[in-house]
Amino acid sequence: MRGSFRRLFMSVAALAVFFIFTLSDLSVVRADETVLSDQAAELLFTQEWASGDSIIQSVCATDDYIITIENTAKKEIAPDIVTAYYKNDTDAAGNPVEKYSVAMQVQDQDWEHGNCMTYNPNTGYVYVALYTNFNSDLRGCIHVMDPSNLSLIGTQKVTDDFNLLSIAYDEKNNVYYGQADGDGSYSIFVMDTDFHIIEDLGPADPTPGYNFQGFCKSGDYLVQSPLTVNLGVGNYMMAYYIPERSFVDVVGFDYNREGATKIEPEQIAPMGDGSFVTVVNNSYNDEYGCGDIYRVVFPHLSAVTEITPEVTPEPVTPVPTIDEEVRITTEREQMTSVETEASEETEQQENNTPPGKPFNPVPVIVIIVIAAGAVIGIRMFRIRLERQRRARDARAKRRRKMLMEELEREIDELDI
Repeated sequence: MRGSFRRLFMSVAALAVFFIFTLSDLSVVRADETVLSDQAAELLFTQEWASGDSIIQSVCATDDYIITIENTAKKEIAPDIVTAYYKNDTDAAGNPVEKYSVAMQVQDQDWEHGNCMTYNPNTGYVYVALYTNFNSDLRGCIHVMDPSNLSLIGTQKVTDDFNLLSIAYDEKNNVYYGQADGDGSYSIFVMDTDFHIIEDLGPADPTPGYNFQGFCKSGDYLVQSPLTVNLGVGNYMMAYYIPERSFVDVVGFDYNREGATKIEPEQIAPMGDGSFVTVVNNSYNDEYGCGDIYRVVFPHLSAVTEITPEVTPEPVTPVPTIDEEVRITTEREQMTSVETEASEETEQQENNTPPGKPFNPVPVIVIIVIAAGAVIGIRMFRIRLERQRRARDARAKRRRKMLMEELEREIDELDI
């Protein structure tokens, strides 16, 4: 009996181990180490720099516009140039426009370095990671932009410990991803909608560069370029896999203009159709430069329609005006979006799971297996006790029978 119970226990234990290893492989999604391979790019338009001191630092795409921030003075406070290009062949009101032509342009606000920005379709706003703080009050802050008129509408403090190098909105989980500058070891972290840091994913290594450009989020990946200017190693794009908290793929990202003395890819941002928009700056002996704005496809990262062959359009002449009717229509749509923001945010939070932590059924299966083993063990223990009780009863019955038989013999002997 003891041997049978031991064999049953060993079988249950072996079954538990089998479930642990098998279901672990099924439940954990492994990183795709070639997620950025087979990239393709289409040149959308070119933005000439305002001067040799300018450089386009960031880019993002809203429903209606592709927006760029041109930092006009990299080492001092000065108004920067913010430009919105039509993303579609119709404007927000449905009127036909020239795709990728200038919709509006403003230069009335310093956006510090303006290193990275992200669009939140639920709020209708663009959030800008400043990276620098020539204004000491702006350390660890982000600026909030209204994309309908490119104005600064607010500033949000995140931390006093470092400046934010990058910011990306995760629409699925309704959170923001941020990245610290060198003071914070380039750590990547998660923020809630009030920009409180709720999870720290740890430091990030910029190799093969020495710093990072702005990033964006796509699925379980953060995509960005390392800063490699003057290293002589070329340019790259990197994919950071959030569940594993590490970079899993690095590919060459060289889209060079002939004659350019310095090439520097800047931020990459989602276009909303599975493709991405990025800007690559080209300078000529630091006296003249331009930013080429590309649409990029990574087929293994997201499925989108093929892009057309690369063409080189004429540089777009900035026009600092916007149709009044379009502005009013856009603001009316934004007011409607703001009114529904609270209910949409509540619904999303109810359906959220923690970012970067997919549901893992292994603990549940292990508990079920252990519980089943415990039930079987208790049942076998009870059966064993019942059999021992029956054996004791049988032995007692036999003893009583033997005593009765002996008593009867003694009675018979006395009768004689």
